[in-house]
Amino acid sequence: MSISTVSNRYSNTHLLLYFSRDNTPSRGVIPAGWPNSLWDNWIRILLYVVDTHTLIWYLEGNPRLGTQAKQVLADRDSKLILPMIALAETALVIDKKRTSIPNMSVCLTRILQDRRIDIYDLTLPIFQRSLTKEGMTIPELHDRLIVSTGLYLQDLGYIVAILTRDEEIVQAGVLPVIW
Repeated sequence: MSISTVSNRYSNTHLLLYFSRDNTPSRGVIPAGWPNSLWDNWIRILLYVVDTHTLIWYLEGNPRLGTQAKQVLADRDSKLILPMIALAETALVIDKKRTSIPNMSVCLTRILQDRRIDIYDLTLPIFQRSLTKEGMTIPELHDRLIVSTGLYLQDLGYIVAILTRDEEIVQAGVLPVIW
């Protein structure tokens, strides 16, 4: 399998293309704005937004982690998005000693060694997305910003699901939930 990157003439983003042995495209990320007719035979990559408790329970090996979430996290091909706010919230949980993760250094080392995880900064467009009708359905600020990261990525044309069991996020129904 080979990997190629193609510049997007509509923005500064790139399209990551995966080719099978016979050189036919098997996967691709299709950002918003690309003509659909060019990509009818492509499969969009599913991005999984990782919630704070999901991250902590995954790193701990905690049995409270949901079966489907555990399967996604075990899959070496999963594309995981870790919002910066979830990482900051994880630091708070570690600092308060409410986890078996000994310190933030150990946590960061594990995260940075996992090539599937992209830490996604809290940006102005994500904050603005949190102020929309969908964003405001989540009352707790940290959760709202985590969900808004997924909504923002969805706006860019990605297919997004969130790994969480948080009842407010589940009830809001603004992103597909995997647990």
